[in-house]
Amino acid sequence: GQTTQIVLPGIGTIQIVDADGNPTTGYAYYVYPEGTDQYVAYSSGRMTQVAEGSYDVEVYTVPRTFQTVTVTAGEITNVQLAGMGTIEIVDAEGNLTDDYAFYVYPEGGNTSVAAGFGSTEIAAGTYDVEVSTSPRSTFTITVNAGETTTIQLGGQGTIQIVDAAGNLADNYAFYVSPEGENNIIATGFGSTEVAAGTYDVEVNTSPVSTFTVTVNAGETAVVQLGGRGTVQLVDTEGNPTDEYAFWVIDPESGDYIDLIGRGSGDLVAGTYDIEVTTDPPLRETVTIEAGETTEIQLP
Repeated sequence: GQTTQIVLPGIGTIQIVDADGNPTTGYAYYVYPEGTDQYVAYSSGRMTQVAEGSYDVEVYTVPRTFQTVTVTAGEITNVQLAGMGTIEIVDAEGNLTDDYAFYVYPEGGNTSVAAGFGSTEIAAGTYDVEVSTSPRSTFTITVNAGETTTIQLGGQGTIQIVDAAGNLADNYAFYVSPEGENNIIATGFGSTEVAAGTYDVEVNTSPVSTFTVTVNAGETAVVQLGGRGTVQLVDTEGNPTDEYAFWVIDPESGDYIDLIGRGSGDLVAGTYDIEVTTDPPLRETVTIEAGETTEIQLP
């Protein structure tokens, strides 16, 4: 027959304000009782009301803002954000470009706090920025509140692989490394875009073809492959056969440089030792001429 009262705590308000103290609705945030990881309130950017007490507030700025506040009943408690600025990626002509993803790290850190294409808004501070050009470009920049920090990329050029007749050769993979380095920064079939510079290019012909090229901004560096001929295994009657594989061997070093799986294969013009996987192996030295077929007759 009695009434039991539940007395509610005093309620206060949390509000997000910008660096100038003006309310802002641009950032969602979570509210946690201080020192815990279970949130008790969430807002998509507007005010939120909670019981009086101490709270950790996580604001979804870039990078995220963490602040501990004390909420008093009947009052508004402001969470003030640091000033925000903008990072913008531009090409060699100064035009905004969204061709390359970029990643933002606190200066000297290795955990990305932001990523994007073209531009992103971020809290004022100093950052390392990695742009996914080929090779990747890295910059250290300082972002000021209310300002745009521009990152200008160097010019890009193109590496193009063509055959002996000058036609695009997109049937061979190729690998690009900075000159003298064993560090592949780009791969492709036929062509790829890279930053201006000098590179070693390895084309997956048989055997592998290697070149050093200089790429200029806005230009195409052409890598022309040598002519190719064919090795064909034939039986005792001169008929092509695919019963045996054969190794291609450098006659000077003795290195095994390629394995041709089924009786015939194209090779860059030159002189090679061919070892056929008969039992015992048959070995011959052959000279491959561009556009011609060299037959090896099996016993």
